[in-house]
Amino acid sequence: MLKAEALSYLYAPGCGIQELSLTINERDCIVLIGDNGSGKTTLLYALAGLLQPQQGSVTYDGKPVMPGDIGIVFQHPDDQFITTSVLDEVIFGLENTQVPREDMAKRAYQALDDVGMRWAEAHHPMTLSGGEKQRVALAAVLAMQPKILLFDEVTAMLDSHARADFYALLKTLKTRYTIVMTTHLVEEYMFANRICYLDAHHLAFDGDLATFAAQYPAHPMPFVITLQRACQLPFRVQSYEECVQQLWASTYTTSQ
Repeated sequence: MLKAEALSYLYAPGCGIQELSLTINERDCIVLIGDNGSGKTTLLYALAGLLQPQQGSVTYDGKPVMPGDIGIVFQHPDDQFITTSVLDEVIFGLENTQVPREDMAKRAYQALDDVGMRWAEAHHPMTLSGGEKQRVALAAVLAMQPKILLFDEVTAMLDSHARADFYALLKTLKTRYTIVMTTHLVEEYMFANRICYLDAHHLAFDGDLATFAAQYPAHPMPFVITLQRACQLPFRVQSYEECVQQLWASTYTTSQ
């Protein structure tokens, strides 16, 4: 369990977080949302240990967060690359945490297999497409065997095909990792078991998507929720196919 207690970090008035507390449970998939400047990335960096909060604390299972507990993937994967081959990029973090050399290749290749990028092990990371770069950045994090994955708007710069590939990968990762992801893309709300909404430096909402949709009717929502609203159906988080079946059943019952 990752726990943030009374975190405060303000870059300037109107930017950052203030007295924010959040408990992240094992196998949660949390989508962290809010306006620009609401503190999403600040909170993510504090959870990852990339910045020291001005007040408050972050603990994992009651202890200070240790290197390797938390893995983070950034919106721009180029910011993470420092070597000249994909394999070296994945191994780099293992070298810096003194993983035994006999384990490095095994962990690196497993991580590349997990994201479907083993074919590119000899390629320079900067020659890859945006989606491929994002997968390599993720592989470098997975090789460290973190307990929790943090994603900072990782699909924002991807085209629709690369985004769909990442979503397929995310479905698998959800079964193995605790995940917290920031996003401005409403369709990504569908991956979450919890929506955490930041407003005015604070955590304004923490709950499931259906409850969030009911409490914030003016907030943009995934198509499924929008369709349910338009057809006056009960809010349920489900696939498009299930939503259409629900609508069909409702229409048929009414017609009878």
